[in-house]
Amino acid sequence: MSPHARFVAYYRVNNELVVDSAILEVEEELPNQVSFLGNQHPQKAPGDSHMIEIQSSPHSKVGILAVDQSVYLLRNDKHLTSDEVYKRMKSHDLGCGTGAGENNKDVLNRGGLAVMTTINNLKTDTRPDYSCAANARRKRRNAAVVVDPQCCQLGEKVDAGTCQARAMNFSVSNESSSFHPRDDCVIQFYKCCYKRFEMDVRQRSGDVDVPNNLLNGLDLDQHPELLKSLLEDAQLRTNFPEKWLYEDGKAG
Repeated sequence: MSPHARFVAYYRVNNELVVDSAILEVEEELPNQVSFLGNQHPQKAPGDSHMIEIQSSPHSKVGILAVDQSVYLLRNDKHLTSDEVYKRMKSHDLGCGTGAGENNKDVLNRGGLAVMTTINNLKTDTRPDYSCAANARRKRRNAAVVVDPQCCQLGEKVDAGTCQARAMNFSVSNESSSFHPRDDCVIQFYKCCYKRFEMDVRQRSGDVDVPNNLLNGLDLDQHPELLKSLLEDAQLRTNFPEKWLYEDGKAG
């Protein structure tokens, strides 16, 4: 019944079938709750040791995985999370809606129930797969390009280099269909870095060589020199050796 169940009620009156349906929402929760305790983002140098604590049900088999951030930058579409599990479970829902419909047959179809009855020779439709019929109403396209949030998160990390130097060395692959175009990511990386580390310092010192309106949506026409230097000098990383550590253990 997770993540939800369907309830279909019907009765017969005067050789007609009266039908209604509803969804019973079930709390999205996995049977074994695992929690990670301690500092989520410790500042550690290469070779340093760090203690982590994981809590779960007794005698659970726990896998600990550490992966180089660059691996997820290259391909993050296979990263399994609890949300992905719930999403996959919902994709197998046979229903396509609840409540009233055009007629009793439509209500049964939307409720995901297969019915064959002699009442007015009622027979619900069959579907080739789990998908529902597409809505004929067209949705308005969103022309705005949404940049991966990791581009901004990496720009906000503490680093000794200047934002422009870091942006020039920032490397992502534009060959992965799961990642946004390199130019947009480099721009977002620089904007977030500049906003966090350099804007206040430059304003106090009177150094305003980078306009403040850069932070509110970059205008390519007004700042061609800056963008050209950022995008042309940015180095493209092509070598992504797998760097990971994996260990199994049992919760006491």
